[in-house]
Amino acid sequence: LSSGNWAPVIVRDNVLFDNDATYGGGFYVYDTPVYIADNQLVENAATTAGGAFYLDYYTSATVLNNTIVGSTCYGTGSGFHIASYNNDLLANNVIAHSTNGEGIYTTDSSSRVQMVHNDVYDHADGGYGGYFADQTGRHGNLSVDPVFTAYSFNGDLADDDLTLQAGSPLSDAGAPGFLDADGTVSDLGFGGGDDEMTAPAGYDIAVSQLGNGD
Repeated sequence: LSSGNWAPVIVRDNVLFDNDATYGGGFYVYDTPVYIADNQLVENAATTAGGAFYLDYYTSATVLNNTIVGSTCYGTGSGFHIASYNNDLLANNVIAHSTNGEGIYTTDSSSRVQMVHNDVYDHADGGYGGYFADQTGRHGNLSVDPVFTAYSFNGDLADDDLTLQAGSPLSDAGAPGFLDADGTVSDLGFGGGDDEMTAPAGYDIAVSQLGNGD
């Protein structure tokens, strides 16, 4: 999926599987406010940057409760490559099991990336790269096995089930003010959190469907 030039975009409740691109095997976004929630990105690849996500210059992205697994990038950023002058919020995502590249890579220090309650786990070239320091242990970010019901990197989506097993460390591990529909603390990954909810006063984190983190 590709978007650019300031047309606000909302992408929810999709499965993106086995896509290939030069930049951004799942999503390529340029100079656009986007809200991306509750998607599964499975085994997408890029030859240059951003196996799952390439967030190009001047993007404002809210990326919430997505499950991103099995990404491949032969350049930088198997999960995310974040270019210059971004203003992004990454919350409650699972970014795991890449075969090449870092989990999250930033080009330089000009981007503002707010990252809370994500799991960045098992990446061939480390969880973080470029100018983005390791966020493990900060703001609720983890690096643990998600304990999916079933996942194998074999090019077959039919035998994958990316729901969390009972007892997964990602259950109730989300932003504490962003609840599941049943009123408990949100789980990480797709299906976690109630992103239909308007955040009232007192919430720790609010998300905007214009993707600007307001």
